[in-house]
Amino acid sequence: MPRSLNEKEFTERRSAGRVSTIYRPVLIETAEFAGFCLVRNLSSIGMMGRIYTSLAVGTAIQVGFGDIMIVPGHVAWCNDDKIGISFDIQIKVESVLTSLAHRSHRGNTSRALRLPLQVTGEVIIDDSLIPVELQDISQKGLKVRSAALQTDDEVTVCLPGLEHRKATVRWTQAGMSGLNFIRPIPYDQLGEWVIRQQLGETL
Repeated sequence: MPRSLNEKEFTERRSAGRVSTIYRPVLIETAEFAGFCLVRNLSSIGMMGRIYTSLAVGTAIQVGFGDIMIVPGHVAWCNDDKIGISFDIQIKVESVLTSLAHRSHRGNTSRALRLPLQVTGEVIIDDSLIPVELQDISQKGLKVRSAALQTDDEVTVCLPGLEHRKATVRWTQAGMSGLNFIRPIPYDQLGEWVIRQQLGETL
């Protein structure tokens, strides 16, 4: 395993190369954790970002830049809500930023990052409560398992520990449904909620 750096050493090493200041969310995953991280600084050898939990120095980690690239690395330092990650391979920063800016899916640009997460919840249609099982979630929407939803249904999504949010069913297929929130979830609220769910907290 590469030697872990403290925050000062990490900053000095990262500053030796070109650093881009950005404000874009990425997905991070360890053996025991998966969540969102808001990247603040990015270079070819590492990044600094904001997370909503603490990770031990030296922890192996994967950084997912949308659907385009997954980069292995390790935690160089972690203080308060900030984290420094050293990549195990060098990346081409400009290529990553260009791909993030033009990320598309089915012709729609800037598709929000979706985090796989299984949580049991409900949706309200009129006065009926329908149980659903969350499959993934983003700021803009979610995918659930339920055979009772129909395309264009207007529902209220009820997930434990998250304020109820109105959404529209955009597609259904083989017992799965994709829903778009009427109002996107604020990034900080979603990031903290994901952590609470993995810790088994709902308040």
